[in-house]
Amino acid sequence: MNLFKAFTPVTDTKEQLRLHILWLIFIRVVLLTLLLGITALLQSEQQRIILPPHFFSIIFILTFYSYSIGSALILQKKKLHLRRFALIQLIADTFFIALIVYATGCSQSIFTPVFFLPILAGGLILYRIGGLIPAAAATIFYGAVLTGEFLGYVPAYFFATRYRPVTDFLVSTDIFAVYGLTFFLIALLSGMLARRLRFTEDALSKTVEKYDRLSLLYR
Repeated sequence: MNLFKAFTPVTDTKEQLRLHILWLIFIRVVLLTLLLGITALLQSEQQRIILPPHFFSIIFILTFYSYSIGSALILQKKKLHLRRFALIQLIADTFFIALIVYATGCSQSIFTPVFFLPILAGGLILYRIGGLIPAAAATIFYGAVLTGEFLGYVPAYFFATRYRPVTDFLVSTDIFAVYGLTFFLIALLSGMLARRLRFTEDALSKTVEKYDRLSLLYR
């Protein structure tokens, strides 16, 4: 019973959840812009950082911005199923991140830790289940990236950089295992933290209400 209770979603009001999703969309746009912008500025002639050609980067950015703007507009609908919409946003985030990781070096990408962000956001917004679903999506997408890399399905521009092809299956397996376990650990911890914070907030609200009632009685 306690285990079932631990995985039972804690619910916010619809307007609270709507606001949380809107902040999620805004923050992911800002973070992606900063990450890609700083990386492009730090890129040197030695090609230490693996980046796709500018044309593909522009196409990706335009697609990402269009999706985010469209999501923000759809969010304004009153009859929208907010929890389902939030999960779609989180899974889409992990997919976009997987594309970035694939385009910037696969197992050698500097952007792999960015997978943690939608997992943390899911745990904080939708609590434990909200963290586990993007964690599972991140594991699947990252596994697909590593599998494609091991089979040799990598962009041609990699070989103009310091990229080193992966030939040892155990190396790919180790990387996948470490990140996969980390994804789920972060999901569990973020969901647990968010749940405790919510219960603490509810307890404080009830205490304040009781105090207000007592103060009215003894006036």
